[in-house]
Amino acid sequence: MTHTNQSKVPVSSSADVNLKSTRVSECSFGGLADDPEFDGLVAEYALESKIKGMPPINWAREMYESMEGAGIVHCLALRDTEEKLVGFAILLCTVYPHYSKLAVTAESLFVTRKYRQGGSGMKLIKQIEAHGKNIGAVGILLSAPHGGSLESVAPRIGYQQTNSVFFKAVP
Repeated sequence: MTHTNQSKVPVSSSADVNLKSTRVSECSFGGLADDPEFDGLVAEYALESKIKGMPPINWAREMYESMEGAGIVHCLALRDTEEKLVGFAILLCTVYPHYSKLAVTAESLFVTRKYRQGGSGMKLIKQIEAHGKNIGAVGILLSAPHGGSLESVAPRIGYQQTNSVFFKAVP
């Protein structure tokens, strides 16, 4: 990344967290993967977001870093006031060949449950949108686990359900 973009927005006092704010910043994949909180967040993410039938989550660090070097992968970190990692987004920023336009796909978007009330997740989504605008993308694609909280939130914040994704394991 060539620059850091940070935003601070107060978290409501109704949150189950004793924080006044969280912040979102751009970071490298290595910055996420090397963070001491990342493995715990990934374990929580896997419980909620793992695709049934897929093998256990095993981040292909070298691949993410290679794609990051090519300008395809962009990462955002959500941190609390003590700089603890409490959420993240890994974005795939690519030109869709049949549209010939750049779009941003949130390949991974996660906020630990404790920080979902009070606007931290919305702050992360708003930063994804700002990032898309900054790089000239025509839109943002979010994918949400069926029945998960993002599936119910996304339509309320202006996202349209455009497709349903199905998975079948192949032996």
